[in-house]
Amino acid sequence: MTAGAAEARVARQRRQLQDLEKEVVDKSASLAKLSQEARGWVEKREKLWTSARDSLVETYAKMKPEAAAQQLAAMSEETASAIIMKLNARAASAILNEMGSDRAARLADGALKRMDAGSRLGKSGS
Repeated sequence: MTAGAAEARVARQRRQLQDLEKEVVDKSASLAKLSQEARGWVEKREKLWTSARDSLVETYAKMKPEAAAQQLAAMSEETASAIIMKLNARAASAILNEMGSDRAARLADGALKRMDAGSRLGKSGS
């Protein structure tokens, strides 16, 4: 009798383990699917961000340097230096020339720091 009860208990525990294993497999598959969806949304967001940034940079490149300088001067240094970095050299120099020398120097310094940080990330990420 005791052996039969032990076998029944082992069989019940085995079924419970199989049920739990199936549940883990199902949840793992569900998480993988959600993870893939999240990656897709992140990629879409990055594409939209890049498109918006490129469009904004193009707008500043086409503006008169005086107007662009006024607007960039009103922005945070981080944002303004990011835009300056993306402009072609001719447009960036014309805009920086229209700014006060202190602000232009800080923006150029910020742009160099961003480039340096980006190159360091690229080296450590490989």
